[in-house]
Amino acid sequence: MVETVDNICRFSWGYNDTIHVQCGLKALRSKSTKHAYSIHLSFCKFHSVTPDRLLELNDSVGELYIIHLKKAAKNSAGKPTKGEISVNSIKFYLNGIKSFFEFHEIPLPWKKIGKFYPNDVTNSYRSYTKEEIKKLLSVADPRDRCVILLMASSGIRVGAIESLKVLSVKRLGNDIGVVTVYPESKGSVYTALVTPEFLASLDEYLKYRKSQGEMVTAESWLIRDKFATFK
Repeated sequence: MVETVDNICRFSWGYNDTIHVQCGLKALRSKSTKHAYSIHLSFCKFHSVTPDRLLELNDSVGELYIIHLKKAAKNSAGKPTKGEISVNSIKFYLNGIKSFFEFHEIPLPWKKIGKFYPNDVTNSYRSYTKEEIKKLLSVADPRDRCVILLMASSGIRVGAIESLKVLSVKRLGNDIGVVTVYPESKGSVYTALVTPEFLASLDEYLKYRKSQGEMVTAESWLIRDKFATFK
């Protein structure tokens, strides 16, 4: 089901009076940004107001919310469990609120509010080793093998995969290729090189999809839902 702005607003806040929110979200182009910013406006629950009433509060709302988040956040980095946030995420939670107020031309002292942000904490993230990638590939089906090699060779984010189509991949000389990432976004589009190994896995994956009866064209999605019916 495609989420409308109304659905997002009702899901996030439980209020029907969302006229200011509808206007603010419609000004955003990215669906994922709309969804993220609407969730960030759960800020309204903290102040026990509707999004429209939020515009009438005083300029201390941001500072109070940051203090609340700092008390609730964990002082470590890493993927949080449900209901958790990291101190590193607090500034991003304020992005939706800042966008909301700025769209409605209500100035808040963001420089002052920014002084309440906590210091970031370091994380222990690292890249997969070659041995780990080999292990993943050894048990992967054609689809997962394609995804693993795409990400390992191009370095793209998981979230970028859903926007890729077959035409997003172009083959160059010397058996290497290039993938155009976020092709629909003028501000975020970029290209990345992909390896011969990925191109070979893509050929295998597309061949498998065709064998299942799918009519694969240049406009087909590059990576399909694993459990979707082939059409």
